[in-house]
Amino acid sequence: MSLAVKKWVQVAGGLLVVTTGVLGASVWRHQTDARVLLMACTALFALMGAGMALVGVVLHPMAQKVHQARDDLLRSSTRWSLVIKYAGDGICALDVQGRITLWNPAAEKLLGHAWEEARGQVMHELVHSKRLDGSPYPAQECESFEVLRDGLIRHSIDEAFWHKDGYPVHVDIVAAPIWEDGQITGAVVMFTDTTERKNLMATLNRWQDVFDNAKWGVVVSSADGQTLEQMNPAFAQMHGFTVAELTGRPMADVFAPQARPDLDKHICRAHDEGHHLWETWHLHKDGSQFPVFLDITAVKDERGQVRYQVINAQDISARHAVAKSLRESEERYRMLADNSSDMILRLSSNAVVNYVSPACVTLLGLPPDAILGSSAFDFCVLEDQPLARQAFAAAEAGERAFLARLRLQRPDGQITWAEASCQRIETPTHDRTREYIATVRDIGERVAAEAKVVNSEANLARAQAVAQVGSWRYDLNNHHIEWSAETHRIFGVPIGTSVDYPFFLSCIHPQDREAVDQAWRQALLGARYDIRHRIISAGEVRWVREQAEMVRDAFGAVVEVVGTVQDISDWHASQQELLLSRQALRDLAAHNDKLREEERTRIAREIHDHLGQHLTALRMETVLLGANCCKAHPEMMARVQRMTETIDETIEVVRDVSTALRPACLDLGLVAAAEWALAVFERRTGIRGSLICAHESIELDDQRATAIFRILQEALNNVARHARATHVQVTLSLQAMDLLLQACDNGIGFDPLPTPHKKAFGIIGMRERALEFGGELTIARRTLGGTTLQVLVPLAQGANA
Repeated sequence: MSLAVKKWVQVAGGLLVVTTGVLGASVWRHQTDARVLLMACTALFALMGAGMALVGVVLHPMAQKVHQARDDLLRSSTRWSLVIKYAGDGICALDVQGRITLWNPAAEKLLGHAWEEARGQVMHELVHSKRLDGSPYPAQECESFEVLRDGLIRHSIDEAFWHKDGYPVHVDIVAAPIWEDGQITGAVVMFTDTTERKNLMATLNRWQDVFDNAKWGVVVSSADGQTLEQMNPAFAQMHGFTVAELTGRPMADVFAPQARPDLDKHICRAHDEGHHLWETWHLHKDGSQFPVFLDITAVKDERGQVRYQVINAQDISARHAVAKSLRESEERYRMLADNSSDMILRLSSNAVVNYVSPACVTLLGLPPDAILGSSAFDFCVLEDQPLARQAFAAAEAGERAFLARLRLQRPDGQITWAEASCQRIETPTHDRTREYIATVRDIGERVAAEAKVVNSEANLARAQAVAQVGSWRYDLNNHHIEWSAETHRIFGVPIGTSVDYPFFLSCIHPQDREAVDQAWRQALLGARYDIRHRIISAGEVRWVREQAEMVRDAFGAVVEVVGTVQDISDWHASQQELLLSRQALRDLAAHNDKLREEERTRIAREIHDHLGQHLTALRMETVLLGANCCKAHPEMMARVQRMTETIDETIEVVRDVSTALRPACLDLGLVAAAEWALAVFERRTGIRGSLICAHESIELDDQRATAIFRILQEALNNVARHARATHVQVTLSLQAMDLLLQACDNGIGFDPLPTPHKKAFGIIGMRERALEFGGELTIARRTLGGTTLQVLVPLAQGANA
């Protein structure tokens, strides 16, 4: 083939390629039918026919190839036209200025702009001029425009195109340049609607958050249930592992050894039934076992084949502990009921006995089997059955304090007095059936004792009425006072002497006369008349106690006063002796405390100064002995080491003994001693202590400081032994010429009133220490719980802070 022919063929081939590209672009721009493209290609080949004929003989094989290429081009153009038309993604073509030259149906559907509206519009201004938050999106920052400038393919995700109706459409964008003759003549932009994908991802993320943050364990296993494929952190933490450590491990690894043989059986049940629940035991990483409740679901495909299993695991250790506690509690209560001297019954809603304690044998003379199933009212005396029904009705109404005295009749006819109470309980059944607990106590001996007391009181009243010892009567209407013979004797006034109120006052000791007259006038106004005072009887001072009762008429006015008088001179003298004796004992105790504190101080210093120094020297010698003489003798070195440890322990014991006798911090002042005492208290008991003091130091004499410190120690000991507190607050403050020590805890409180069985020697000791210096100690229960102890002690002369 000649060079001229070859050159023409190359030109024709290039023209064919360019024309094909132009026609293809025309199809994209105008969405022409494939037949238009066919006609254009046919016309092109007709124009080229003459040229081809000139070299037909030479280029006959080439002509055949050209015809084949034309047919392939027509078929390809048809396919691409259909692809663009029916593509699910939006496709548009841009010219070099960014104007739309192609807009497929998917773009119309996604963004609402018809082809006629979009054609010739700058795509960025039409659908891409704002960001997702509504802020402007400059064209120079748009990557689709960047393609027109640099010719590089761009792929953007999470972009926003704006719909014709004004709402954003989430899209992923791919932009590629169109090259012609080495020049960028436009770009093709394809965009995919990702709204549904983003919604699905958001939903998936929410479920992932639920999965990751669930407080119960969730695990996904393989279809056969043998492998842990995926789990949430709660499941891994429940077993002491991380998620990475457990993932891929056999399912059996988390089961306790005794639970593993049944694992396959439970998995098979889940496969067969689709869902299965059971309780079992799991194994912690540290080897401990804990109970779990498992909820397993087999997820199957449309053919019924298991794809994987979802297992919810809940640690039920707390539930097991509660159940165990309930069982133990029930056993204790059953034991108490079985061993109680009171008869305890559990009744149904119609008062039928469902349970009765063994005490029924003693109280009713019947075994439990003879009582079960009977009405509780049947064992009462007929006359008392209405009262028993009233007590049961009160329990039905929710009352708890209703007590009924009933007579019970035994099979042998014997009558027993009993005190019964009934209380409603709620049983944990689905129908909320009510049950009742009744307690019946034998009070036969009490009733008999009360009858004796009533008879004794009646006899005593008759004896007092007959005796009329030391009695008197004052008729307010006649202003006349009538004394009994014993009253005349007490006052030292001859019988028969006329007595009126002025004469009575003249018998009173001059120093008590005004107080007695005031008490009498208050009694006439309604106050109680019960006084102790002195009288002058036959020239002798005597003490008497007077009591009186006002008799009123129908209108409430006092018309008569009846009273008694008792000579209490001997009792008063003994009381004075007792007070003097108590004061002497208090002085003696204070003196002994002083001597004891001095001796403690001396012994503590002796122990600290001498015994401590000797032990320290002994330890140094032992250490030197070990260092110099025992290196070659390991056994001897070990003994020296043990000796050193023993000496250290002895030094610590000596230090503790010295501190117990007298803390050295007392020499630094009361504030420092209180801080030390609280620190030791907190370290020993675990109860947090705090000190409030506005002064760095409070200067006191040694005896006062020691006494207040000992009071604080005893108060802290009482908190540790009795209060069940978690915090104690100590306050030291100055009030005028007094020192105030206050200790408050948040415990269970304390009843400061003494009882015959309460041996409150600690409180007595604290009070006596305060009284030694003219102070006082008060103890009160706090309103919100806990106890407040307060000590107020006068400061010594010249004390200051």
